[in-house]
Amino acid sequence: MTEIIVALIGLVGVLVTAVFGYVQWRRTQLHAMARERPPTVPAPRTRTEEKALDRRRGPLLERLADDLRHVSLLNRARPLDLDTLYVQLRMHNQEPLRYVQPQEIQDLRGKEFTDLHRLTRARQEERAGEPLTPEEALTRLRRVVVLGDPGAGKTTMLRYLALQAARGSLSGTPCLPVFVELRQFVRTEAPDLLAYVQQAWAERYGERDAADLADHALTKGEAVLLLDGLDEVLGGESRDAADQVYRKVVQEIDRLAARYPDARIAVTCRRAGWRGQLPAFRTLEVLDFDDAQIKVFVTHWFESDPARAAGLTAALGRNARIRTLSANPLLLSLIAIVYESDLELPERRSELYKRTVSVLLSEWDAHRDIRRFARFTSDRKRDLLEEIAWHFHRQGLAYFPKDELLKMIADFLPSIALDPVDAPHILTEITEQYGLLKEQAHEVYGFLHLTLQEFFAAEVAARVGYPAIEEISRARHDPWWEEVILLLAGRLHDATPLLLGLLDRTGEPPPGEPVAARDDLFHSDLFLAARCLGGVPRVKAAWLRERVVAEVRAIMLESTHEFLYVEAARLYAEICPGEPVTRATLPPDRRERIAEALNLDDLDPVGTFTAPVPNDLAAYARVLDDLGLTHDAGPKALAPLAPEWLARLAPHYRHPEAANALAGLVEAAGAERVSAAVPAVRSLMETALEDTAAEQLLTPCRKALVRLEVIRPEELWDLLAWGRSGQEGGLVELLTEADPSAGWRPLFDALVDPRTDTYYTDELSRHLAATRDPELVGPVLSSLRNHDIPWPVRWHLCETLDAFDTREPLMKIVNDDGEHRMVRIGCAATLVRQGHRDGVPTLLDAVRDDVITSDSLRTRHHVSPFGYLYYFANPARRVFQALGKCGDPAVAPTLLACFDLAVAAAPPTSDQPAISGKADLLVDALADAAPDEINHRLLGLLGEIAPVRRWRGVYTLGYELRTALRPGQTARTLAALRAMDLPMGAASDLSRLLEEVGDIAGDSATVAELVAVLDDPEPLWDRAAALTALHKVSRRARVRITPDIRMEG
Repeated sequence: MTEIIVALIGLVGVLVTAVFGYVQWRRTQLHAMARERPPTVPAPRTRTEEKALDRRRGPLLERLADDLRHVSLLNRARPLDLDTLYVQLRMHNQEPLRYVQPQEIQDLRGKEFTDLHRLTRARQEERAGEPLTPEEALTRLRRVVVLGDPGAGKTTMLRYLALQAARGSLSGTPCLPVFVELRQFVRTEAPDLLAYVQQAWAERYGERDAADLADHALTKGEAVLLLDGLDEVLGGESRDAADQVYRKVVQEIDRLAARYPDARIAVTCRRAGWRGQLPAFRTLEVLDFDDAQIKVFVTHWFESDPARAAGLTAALGRNARIRTLSANPLLLSLIAIVYESDLELPERRSELYKRTVSVLLSEWDAHRDIRRFARFTSDRKRDLLEEIAWHFHRQGLAYFPKDELLKMIADFLPSIALDPVDAPHILTEITEQYGLLKEQAHEVYGFLHLTLQEFFAAEVAARVGYPAIEEISRARHDPWWEEVILLLAGRLHDATPLLLGLLDRTGEPPPGEPVAARDDLFHSDLFLAARCLGGVPRVKAAWLRERVVAEVRAIMLESTHEFLYVEAARLYAEICPGEPVTRATLPPDRRERIAEALNLDDLDPVGTFTAPVPNDLAAYARVLDDLGLTHDAGPKALAPLAPEWLARLAPHYRHPEAANALAGLVEAAGAERVSAAVPAVRSLMETALEDTAAEQLLTPCRKALVRLEVIRPEELWDLLAWGRSGQEGGLVELLTEADPSAGWRPLFDALVDPRTDTYYTDELSRHLAATRDPELVGPVLSSLRNHDIPWPVRWHLCETLDAFDTREPLMKIVNDDGEHRMVRIGCAATLVRQGHRDGVPTLLDAVRDDVITSDSLRTRHHVSPFGYLYYFANPARRVFQALGKCGDPAVAPTLLACFDLAVAAAPPTSDQPAISGKADLLVDALADAAPDEINHRLLGLLGEIAPVRRWRGVYTLGYELRTALRPGQTARTLAALRAMDLPMGAASDLSRLLEEVGDIAGDSATVAELVAVLDDPEPLWDRAAALTALHKVSRRARVRITPDIRMEG
């Protein structure tokens, strides 16, 4: 019997195996047949069928809009409403990664966070040009790939575009949004995207003819195809499998683009996961949030609780590193979630960073059910990232070469049983999938934010324990280690050893002896220990906390140096939040200064407007308070109030608070299309035209009326022809507002139209250049050859080509002797700005021949654009700037000779120590082309006329010295100025020069000069400005200043 049962069991097993094998075989066959099946192409439709599809589109759009407006985020319990939360992103053309020399990496070694952040922002602004909104990009360019870091807001942007399309806000009429998450398309193994849409919309919306609807709308150009997450298709069991899937998806996108030439298509992808292969698409990059966008986001997030919004905004303002993280929308959302639940940011910042790392390493993908090919776990990746951070932070490097990074990874891999030869694949995996490391320049890597490197380094130090604490304590005078120290204090079970190390103590000092054993003039050791206490670490030595707090309080009360007692007050408010620092705690003479510096509201700031508050304004404030709103609440919240309160507040437009309230209400009326507010907005605009006291309301009113379609595009032409009569505010911006789909065309038409007052030509050309639209190139090149257009306008047209490579056509104009010489010079300047030195000889000849004119030109373009805007729109300035930055060795001698001639023609005097005209225009260019020479010349000119009797003139030599100052010149400049006999009138320029020195210098020679300035008994030098500059420069130079103002180290 047993044998029979065993046999039966065996037979059942065989049958089950056979059935399972058949099912798997059949599934494989079906998938193969699906892949071989031609793409879904609906049969030709009759007109009756097309009309039926058009009728069915309306109800579908409603269902789509209702679905798209809700998004879920991480562990937030309720979905978010896009209408409430969305903040407009900005984007610009993708720029290739720049190549850097090894010396550049070394030059950044140990740079302070603020300096690195400033350099990064400057580089971003230099590359960005005028940013585009997503709507503008899709309308103008039609086919775009949008790249961004993880959490940059790409998916939310696409969903919002889809929502706008469904409502008709994208193109003026309802447009079918076909929003597809590409990872879901790949996962279903549908043969093509329309087949996937058919399946997905049938399941989600009950739409049985989805493919027909989509095909019909795409064919007519009445649909927008929004494809999210091209990088998210890189799944599979191997790198080759992931690459194969990527290629398949790209081929499908290419096929759809070819099949539907009138459809607009947007694809999103992480920057590190982008592999190209879509040549017909323009590639754009999402820009980080700026401060204004961060504020709008926070306001929207806490729309029902303005107090919390104000609290988080203030908290971000107090911490530069967290504010830097908040430039990423995902991380800003995370910060808002933490603040929402805790009512404050974590007292230990490291907890916030730990959460950030967890989100980027695992939670973000897990939340969206994204499965990627991976070789090892998230925990092991974190271990590797910690090792990388500790290694490079000890070297003082925020950016590191790829070869050294690969060697580190290869050394790490055997510890987790992986082959070192996999190091390149592991690096690719980390950068593409998680974004914590990113390629910052060609084969140069760094962490997504320096803050994350500092966090990982602190984690290692906490794990290593006392040896790391001892090493870091010795580095306390190096600003590079400050954030690591602060984070480490929050990670230790007892921060006492760390605090003692920072204070250079082994135990409690005797009463009356400073707790910091060998502190400097700026109390750096004490203040650093106090900042550690701000994170509320565990400190078992209770006396230590008490002594630090007491000494910080004493400095706040007794220091004679403003920036020191303000910093002490800031620290005291942080570590003793229960005791207000601007009441009885402080002497009256410093209360206002501290309140102003700390942005506190329990004291009236200096110069507060004291006019009585109108009754209507007080009533409006009560209404806002009842609704839980503030004056700067978003347009959606203020729009219902606009019709009534615009009319009631308009008579009080001279009152600053009323003017601000009116501006917000006008913006809300326009943004939300409140037609009932039109009479009040129109009346307010007329007031602004008649009274300069209301001129700040002119542009908001015009913009609102354009959005409300009260001002028609043709009316803007009449306004542009009025010229300089006080009517110009914001007109150029309004040209693009009137018809966003027209792109660059209105700006171009206005620039070349003879009706346009040439007061606007400079602004028009700058806005036109900022579009960076390749379609602009052809019309501009044609217009450059049009002799009916005066040369000043063609000059400005040349400026619009700076971002393109138009060498061949511009060289033809440059070499055409029959062309107007100023047009040839303008083309040559553009060539040089594009990076072609072919234009340099023409520009140098123009400088030597002195033919660059800005004289008035009376033509049907009836006013010269160069007389009124002499400095900023002057052709000579453009030529000089192009030459100054081109790097050609022949430039400096010519520009210096030109400068000498200009100065000889109008030399500075002891009664007017200033230069003007061409000499003034040359200073900026020479600061780039010959920085040491122009510095010597400016100092020489000032020395020749000393003693200076009077200090007057707009562009004094002191002003010129400051604007042309470079880091290597600061010590020499200060020494020369100290030796001169200058009048008290120069004090203001010298104070601003000291500020510039503090911002750019970092050498010990400059430290010595600043010490000498403080030793100088003359009242000419602003001691507060000198002390502030000394603090900044000595930190960068790693030089300590003793309490008696002497250099040490």
